[in-house]
Amino acid sequence: MEFINFVDVNTELLKPKHFAVGVVFYEACNCGNGIVTFYENLAKHIGWGGNSGDCDFWEDLDEYDRTKTEKFDGVRFTFLNEESVIISFEELYYYMKTALAKYTPKNEEEKKRLDNAMKTYREKHGIKE
Repeated sequence: MEFINFVDVNTELLKPKHFAVGVVFYEACNCGNGIVTFYENLAKHIGWGGNSGDCDFWEDLDEYDRTKTEKFDGVRFTFLNEESVIISFEELYYYMKTALAKYTPKNEEEKKRLDNAMKTYREKHGIKE
């Protein structure tokens, strides 16, 4: 299996402190469920967690985590349970587009699912194409 560096942490980060975003995209998009499930979940504001990092939406946190976390607007990315950064919904869309540009869907159904996830996310946040 060929692993794809979906968001290059050396050249494609909007800000250096977004390192956790690149790590999560690398791991989430290359894992068993892959980019399609990751994008469909992002469009529904469902976070993701792996060995190296995770991403969370406020509404996806359970009650316990909400009592331990200061409320945030946007998406929180964490690297190795230590370094966290909150990015805007527009910044996440940039990273989604950046990663998707490097991916070739396996078939037409996968392409439709990815297109639909991007459209849903874009419409949910009023982002223009």
